Amino acid sequence: MNDLSNLTSKKEITKEFFEWLFDKKNIDLISEIDFSLCPYYFDPYIYYPQEIYSFFQTKAMQRLGKIGQLGLTISSNENSYHTRLEHSKGTYNRKLEEMILLYQNEQNRKQIEEQNLKLYLIAELIKEAGHDIGHLPLSHIMEIKLIKKRNFHEDIGKRILTEDSEIQEVLNSINSELPNILKESLYSDILNSKAHDESNYDVDRLDYLNRDALYLGKNLFLTNEPYEIQYAELDNNGNIKTNPDGSIVLSTNSSHNQSRIDVYNYSSLEQIEKFLNERVKAYENVYFSKHTQIQDSCVELFLNYIIKQNSNNSSNKFKEFIEHLKNNSYKEIDLNEYLSWNDFKFFKSCIEIAERSENHNSTDYACLIIPSLNGLMNFTHQSFSLHNTSQKSFTPEEKDFILIIKKLIKNNNRISQNLKNKNFFSDNAFFINSQNNIEEINKKFGDIIHYSEATVTGYNPNEPIYIKDSDGKIYTLDKHPKRTQDWENSKHTIKVHFLLLPELKGKGLSETEIEKLLNILVTPQTQHKPFPADYNKINLYPLQAKNSMQKVFEELEL
Repeated sequence: MNDLSNLTSKKEITKEFFEWLFDKKNIDLISEIDFSLCPYYFDPYIYYPQEIYSFFQTKAMQRLGKIGQLGLTISSNENSYHTRLEHSKGTYNRKLEEMILLYQNEQNRKQIEEQNLKLYLIAELIKEAGHDIGHLPLSHIMEIKLIKKRNFHEDIGKRILTEDSEIQEVLNSINSELPNILKESLYSDILNSKAHDESNYDVDRLDYLNRDALYLGKNLFLTNEPYEIQYAELDNNGNIKTNPDGSIVLSTNSSHNQSRIDVYNYSSLEQIEKFLNERVKAYENVYFSKHTQIQDSCVELFLNYIIKQNSNNSSNKFKEFIEHLKNNSYKEIDLNEYLSWNDFKFFKSCIEIAERSENHNSTDYACLIIPSLNGLMNFTHQSFSLHNTSQKSFTPEEKDFILIIKKLIKNNNRISQNLKNKNFFSDNAFFINSQNNIEEINKKFGDIIHYSEATVTGYNPNEPIYIKDSDGKIYTLDKHPKRTQDWENSKHTIKVHFLLLPELKGKGLSETEIEKLLNILVTPQTQHKPFPADYNKINLYPLQAKNSMQKVFEELEL
């Protein structure tokens, strides 16, 4: 654990850092508690100067408070209700910790001052604070499954950061040069930032692994490890030189062809390998699990189904939105329209489709991509700050969604029954783990099986982590003599075949045929739990005493 976890030093050193960074005296810091720090830090607060706090208050950033961090996971784990805004603040805090550790090194501090790089540090903080500003509703799901543009949120995020008028106003209030410096930082690797912002071991992943684990009910603590700046020699092809034993050749002359590398001490090896191992487990058990892949695929299948429909069951705006996303590049998107969408507007559109449909199968299909009612209530309670309604004035959008939840609680129609049923998803989505079953189903019923796959990579050698050995030599992790795993070959694929009951009924399969089909599927090896045994140990239900969540919504006056 580094010094920044200490109650007596964190706030003081943060204040000192920002006074140095902004060249101001007596900066007042705004503090906000971060629940993901509570179990591990003596001081579980994130600190902001007013300048950066104002960035988080922009409409574009506040939108992230209504986009869930884990997509549809709240259907399977109703306690996993946290947002992209919380994660963005946590990533900012991780970046701040990294910068303070560098600031505490006199040589680094002197170099920054001599090269006039303070504005670049401010740009880096804002860049990391806004790294997820371009996310679609449901986070990664629509980008990967529907529009199939994996870097879409990053590309449109850069547009938002450089084009949004409110954000530009905040940047200019700090320094008139900052908008251009932020743009430069977004498109160039300044201060070797890519190694810490977009790499095997970065501030983004450090935050979301800790944060997601907490909300999924797992104890996990991963730390920012300090590093020192070194320079490695380059060969004639521009590659970093290595010795015969695989260690890095350091530059001894500043006039040499060289490259900056940020080197972790040997004492950090265990923590870094722990981080990589936990990341692999998280992708296997949560992000890319078979259960998650089916949930995510349901979004793709249902939205494509909506696009093909000519009926009035779907909102024209919703249909236009998803069609435009699918058919256009990020450069052609209207940012004002884009920024009007969040998870709640998305779920509202899906609920309206389910309610208007005269076909039970379409209603059930829509309910596969709407969280369970308990998950919706928890997420709404969190995102709308319902714990503090005495000081809360609801927006029209918030009022509409609260009324939807009130109606779902009160009603007993098909959609209400579906969303009140905690097992609705597992009752309607079926894994097929046996190749023999796949062949038998294809033979008897034709092409009705869906397929998804995702690749888990433990370590990417193209994003090297440099770590000293106990003798002081420097290696990349995949070549380190004391590594505990073969990180060079740490890639594997998770595959899943599945069926969706509403779709089968919609295709005209009879009850008898479906019963025969399920008799093939329902075997012990097809059983699969959403989360493994070491999850769900911590209860984060928002109301621990007396009042139920349902009662809160029933009694809420608008």
